[in-house]
Amino acid sequence: MEFNGFTYDELKTALLTENQKITFGEEIKPHTTKKIAYVAKYVEEWLNVITNVSQFIFFIDIMSNAGIYKNSYLSTSIEVLNVFVKYAKRHEDKCFFLLANDYDSDKVSTMEKIFKLYQEQFNKVGISNIKIDINCADACEYLSKLNANYNLEYIKGANKSILLYVDPYNFINKKLAFSVEEFISKNYCELILNFYCNDYSRNVNNIKARDHQNEIKEFLKDFCKLNEKESISAIDLRDHFTNLLLKNTKMKYYYVVIMKNEKNAPLYYLIFLTPSIRGLEKVKEATWNIIGYHEEYCANYKERDPNQLNLFNETPEDEAFVDALYRLESIFNKYNGQELSFEEIEVICLQKTFMKSTHVINRVIKPLIKVNKMIKKGNVGKINFKKDKYLINLK
Repeated sequence: MEFNGFTYDELKTALLTENQKITFGEEIKPHTTKKIAYVAKYVEEWLNVITNVSQFIFFIDIMSNAGIYKNSYLSTSIEVLNVFVKYAKRHEDKCFFLLANDYDSDKVSTMEKIFKLYQEQFNKVGISNIKIDINCADACEYLSKLNANYNLEYIKGANKSILLYVDPYNFINKKLAFSVEEFISKNYCELILNFYCNDYSRNVNNIKARDHQNEIKEFLKDFCKLNEKESISAIDLRDHFTNLLLKNTKMKYYYVVIMKNEKNAPLYYLIFLTPSIRGLEKVKEATWNIIGYHEEYCANYKERDPNQLNLFNETPEDEAFVDALYRLESIFNKYNGQELSFEEIEVICLQKTFMKSTHVINRVIKPLIKVNKMIKKGNVGKINFKKDKYLINLK
């Protein structure tokens, strides 16, 4: 019997057939469905790499919801579980752990029923290398106990790979921020975190929501070490928070996707952090697959026909690359007169634009060499770009 995971309709039918009490998650909007697709796609890209090196693979969702939403969508955990099913069949020597947690006992009860359906199917088809678990606890308490509960510190080096997913309903508070920082300090892992900037902007000065306002101020003062009485924009706070995690943990690289509401205003930032450039390369593959040559997503955005040319015979994608290169030049200006390696240039491109690794040579290095703004040092052959260094020659 072939089994590649459950669809929404299959799960709903199975749950209702057994006359069980189930709880649906809220009706989600397009930006949430895009977020779920983004995370699931990254997991696929991530698994393409780590299944070659890691024995134990963990996806940890500390705020997992009920598994199914009212308007016919699966939650992130269940979409990831379906990805795990496909890879577990191909890699029977690897062990996949789907660890979920939610504070709402009714949602956890539904997730338990869903996991039971999966386990029954695993038993039928002989899948024994996926371990699934759901807990009902405060997210911070759950996170603090994970290392001990799964002996994570005793699984050394590349033998384990972990992706931590943190998706709070509100703006991150200081307790959760400290918990996440502690976990990613102790564990070599990837992180995807929802930085709910719209909540911050609406409530940082909202005296009608005094408790929540105080919670935000505590985050600013105690975690970020900022003066909570001074004004700081959501984007500056995002960058400060990201830099703190890069400085204080094992993380080295980042990327941010902007998710917008129907009014085209930033709703939240999906912050991705990784200790490995390979992780950065793979998240860009996932981003390109889900939102293409954009650094943000808005359901109401109406894109021009992809084949429609402007006055300069450029498609919308061409225009995006031109704009990205213009922005990169201003960044490279900080290094004017210095030599940068290919990897240093690649990291700047991947972190600061929508570009992925395959774009760096043809969309950045060669165009800048052509106009003498970047000079290939010639330490290796003419056709070898990745092993060479480049003099930044902006005037």
